[in-house]
Formats: sequence, C-alpha cells, structure tokens
Amino acid sequence: MKKFIIALILFFIFPSFCRADFNPRSWQYYKDVNEKISDLAQFSIDDEIFANTKSDLRDLRVVSGRNKEVPYKLVVGEARTEIAVYNPALLNNSYVEGAGTSAILDFGGNNSPVNSLTINTRSENFQRNVKIFGSDNKEDWRVIKENIYIYDYTDKKAGFKSQNIAVNFPESVFRYLKIEITDPANDPVIVDFISAKQYKKENAKELVRDPQFASKEDGGNTEINADMGSPGIPVDKIALNIKAVNFNRGVSVYSSYNQKDWRPLGQSYIFRYDTPKFKGENLTLNFSETKDRFIKILIENQDDDPLAISGVKTFSIFRQVIFTAEAEESYRVYYGNQDARTSGYDLEKYFQYLDKESAKDVTLSAQKNNKEYASVAKEGAPAESEKYPYLMPVSLVVISILLLFLIYKFFQKK
Repeated sequence: MKKFIIALILFFIFPSFCRADFNPRSWQYYKDVNEKISDLAQFSIDDEIFANTKSDLRDLRVVSGRNKEVPYKLVVGEARTEIAVYNPALLNNSYVEGAGTSAILDFGGNNSPVNSLTINTRSENFQRNVKIFGSDNKEDWRVIKENIYIYDYTDKKAGFKSQNIAVNFPESVFRYLKIEITDPANDPVIVDFISAKQYKKENAKELVRDPQFASKEDGGNTEINADMGSPGIPVDKIALNIKAVNFNRGVSVYSSYNQKDWRPLGQSYIFRYDTPKFKGENLTLNFSETKDRFIKILIENQDDDPLAISGVKTFSIFRQVIFTAEAEESYRVYYGNQDARTSGYDLEKYFQYLDKESAKDVTLSAQKNNKEYASVAKEGAPAESEKYPYLMPVSLVVISILLLFLIYKFFQKK
C-alpha cells in the first residue's frame, strides 16, 4: 500500500516540476489580442513589433490568460504561381532595320492556353514596344495586346544587367501567335528563341508604407533619403513617384542604421518614355531585404535636369502569426527579449494539415510596456533561467535521477 501511495504522489507531483509556466520577466513589451474566438486565429506583424523584436522574430511569444505559452506558426507571404511551359516552333523569324522584328509561333494545333511569352535575345541595351497577334490560319490576324514593353540594360564593365523580356497578355488558344518588336533606333532586337507559358499567379501579400523622405542635389546626382522611423522594419522594394516624362537614369540603393555607414543594396534603372514609337516605364527598385532604418537612393542625372521626386513608397513581404485559440480564453503577444532562443513547437510538423483558409483575423492592441520587465531592470541582471535557457531542463533531469535513486533505495529496504 505504501508503494502505491508513493507512486501516486510522484505521478502527480513530478509533472509539476516539469511543466513550466511562461515567465514574462524578460520580455519588455506585449500586445493584447482584442478578440476572443475559437479555432485558428491569425494576426499580422506590425511595425511596433518589427521595431522592438529580434530580426528573425525569435523572441515572439503568444501567451494565454492562464500564463501558458501557446504554439504558433509564423507564415511569410509568398507569391504562388502555377505554370505550364511550351516550346512552340519558331517560324519566319526575321527583322528589317528601322521596321522591326517579327516572328510567328506555331503551337501545333494543341489548343494550349497561353498568356505569357519570354523573348530570349542576345541583343543588349534596348527599350522596345511589342505587339501580339493571334490566328488559326496564319492569314487572319487578330490583335491580342499592344504597347507591351521590353527592355535590357547591360553594363559589362560594372558587371550589371537588368532586363524585362517577358510579355503578358490575356489568355489565348490560337494555334499561331505573331510578335512584332518595334525598331525606333535602327538597331533591331534579334530573337534567338521564344518560350511560352500559361500561368496563374497570386501575388505575395505586401505591406506598403509611406516613409518620411527628403531629396537634394549632390554632385550631379539626386540623393533621396528615406527614414523608416526605427530599425527592424523590413523593406525589399521601393517605388518612386515622378511626374516627368522621357527620361532614363541609373540608380543605386544603399541602407544604413546610423546614416554614416552605408552598405550597397543594388543597382537598377528608372525610366519613362511617352513617344510615338515607344511607351513604357519602370519606377520600381527591387533589392535584397534590409531592416536598416535609413535608405538612400542615388539617381545619376549626368547633364540632365534633376528629377522632381513627389513621393516614396516602400514594400515588404507580409508576415503573419497563426495559432489555435479557445473561445473563452484571452491572449497576449510578448516580444522584446534579446536573449530569447528560437521557439519550437509540434505545430510546425502538422501545420500543413490544418485548414488555414478558415483562420479568423484578430487585431492587436497598441504596444504596452511590461511592468514585470521594468521590475527586473531595477533588480539588475535577469534570472539565471533567462540567461541560460537550458539550466531548467538540466536541473529537472538531475532532480529526476535523484528522486528515482531515492525511490529505488526505499523499495530495497522494504
């Protein structure tokens, strides 16, 4: 009977040593989840969280009102594309200087739906308009789309290349497609081969911001300085608002955390043409994601008048947190712990089997200072368990071995 009582006590008491509640003492900020729902809940990461958390969001925690850590999945928005690729026969591929390039694609009567062509060419440094026709007999041609533009900028000395040689148009099932490429510069674009695609694309969700910015002229360049307000806010694309027409300028992009040490993010070209022979523009700059506070854009004016910049927009990929909520439970989102380790949950392994489309949107309160964190700051150093995250598990193992040894010795005496 004594053995049974001891085993029963250990069964209920020992797990209490192993089950640790969430300790908010090391987390500087939190936000309340405003709504109470059941099943899957989701919220987007806002700029207050970006600005006050680790760059990889490792210190983000979802905590229930019972002070239990809740498993969650961080979802990063991605563009989804379904593609079918075709290689049609290329017929009558020819060009006339000053008149342009033309070619006919034969899909062989398969009635394959197509809505994109990629014009592969050895030509460099061009801007051209493209017109697409469709026909089932190579005699009666119908215009599918016109005033599509393609371009290429190549600087071999600098090792730089930027191009857009894909043309998109409404889905077509014609057996034959014909392309015509203008030649306003008496320098025809030579077509090597053309690939065709039928795709369904869902653009990645993006967050759009309007940062504070200032521009000035410096040594023949227009310098634009954008301030994201705080470090930690991601940016991977910038769009410039320019009213001028008929320009073509080289651009370099840099970022900095202190406005002194600048690191290069990339180079590109911005342009806008509105002429009888060519219409098109590119005012968007893409680069590797940065979380620096300051972004600098240098536009090379050379001997041309500076461009007036009337607006700057920045973009970043959408990030979202999904977790399972209980209807009567309240939740908080904690962050701002520079010593936090990356969390790991079983949810990661079975998340793909959940009905993510049914997740309900919840909103977060404004950022709040964690009073318990403030008291720790007054005390000085953080608790040892926070400085050394493996201290608690190791201690529990040691205690478990000690308890098992004592039980064994106790039973031996009996």
